[in-house]
Amino acid sequence: MGGRGANAFRAKQGDRGLSFSNGRGKSSEKLFPAWMNGSKNTGSIDRVIKNFNDKHTKSGREWGVQVDDNGYVTHYYKGSRGSVSYDAFESEGKHFIHNHPANGWGNFSGADLETWAGSGQKAVTASSRNALPPRGIDPKLYSKRRAGTYTIKKKPHFKATEFNKAIHSVKVSSDNYDADLSKWLSRNAKKYGYEYSYKPAKNKV
Repeated sequence: MGGRGANAFRAKQGDRGLSFSNGRGKSSEKLFPAWMNGSKNTGSIDRVIKNFNDKHTKSGREWGVQVDDNGYVTHYYKGSRGSVSYDAFESEGKHFIHNHPANGWGNFSGADLETWAGSGQKAVTASSRNALPPRGIDPKLYSKRRAGTYTIKKKPHFKATEFNKAIHSVKVSSDNYDADLSKWLSRNAKKYGYEYSYKPAKNKV
């Protein structure tokens, strides 16, 4: 399982639903977790996220890691330009971290949220960095992209079934996806039982 990143920018204006994957995609290439583990970048989720962001948010493809409660990477994946996939058992009790390339929005896709909610995964993080507008994308529209680190984490009373049903009916603005989805996720955190946070990217373009 695993999901596609937030859709690329659409020229069409108006409200839109979230993007969901149609079935299981091709499994991503598995790399050695040891390549992401080290005394200075493991031991806490914050360290792992910082190390992951430094290594992968510049990439034009998606990458991902599963992190255990001790802050160590147990699985490491090389995805495609639009998604990163893994087997469900690999994410059980883990915090999954992945990047969203610069040609898409920074916030979670519907597939990201659906996979997280419907599995034993504790938390998911989507990371991106500030960038110049890719060729063919309106700079004014691209300025609405909110790059940074998005994290959503289950609480003990998380209502998975209700949350999954709700996200399939969510509507957000086509030209303000990141901010609109953040508002919805923040507003409904208590209702469904999760924690949601966003930390803006600090890199200069």
